[in-house]
Amino acid sequence: MRTLFDTYVFDSGQRSLVRGDEPIHLTPKAFQLLEILLRERPQAVSRPDLVRELWPATFVADGSLANLASELRTALSDPPGEAKLLRTVHRFGYAFCGAARDEQAVSRCRLLGPDRDFPLLEGENLIGRGTECGVRVASSTVSRVHARLRVQGSQGTLEDMDSKNGTYVGGTRLSEPTPLSPGDEIRVGSVRLVWQGTRNESATDTYHAAGD
Repeated sequence: MRTLFDTYVFDSGQRSLVRGDEPIHLTPKAFQLLEILLRERPQAVSRPDLVRELWPATFVADGSLANLASELRTALSDPPGEAKLLRTVHRFGYAFCGAARDEQAVSRCRLLGPDRDFPLLEGENLIGRGTECGVRVASSTVSRVHARLRVQGSQGTLEDMDSKNGTYVGGTRLSEPTPLSPGDEIRVGSVRLVWQGTRNESATDTYHAAGD
């Protein structure tokens, strides 16, 4: 995840936080706290949930989370009385409250369709009729947000989003997130797509519809 906020660039893949050209140094736990709050923004995250994610199966002192939040505020020059980035939710937890936007890298993976192919982003790709979908499929048999495809490197995992007509891989209707293999045929509504892993730039893609 690469996120821009205020004058900072946060990059979870490179494990870096930069302000302009200046690296901002955080302890691993403070970095993880920022990652969680950015991921869940603008929702507040409860103290118990933060403790469970930061220190799984480990007992920690009551002040540990508050100390991490203080470290993070100091690094971001965001004191509690003037908080513009990290908000304390009284008797609940913390929330990231600043304006932020995520940047996603274009992967080398594709979904091949009957008349075009769809480039995919690293991370989340929505499939459906809606304008919010990166893989936009114009068919009345496809839900507004029909399925979600998560891409990491050359790997893809497909999940149905409670669509009316279902999401299928190899003829099997999905009931849980399912890893994809190269050449897997996906069906959303009546539309067939083919999953292609890492793209060979010298190759020409061919799509074979069912029955060809």
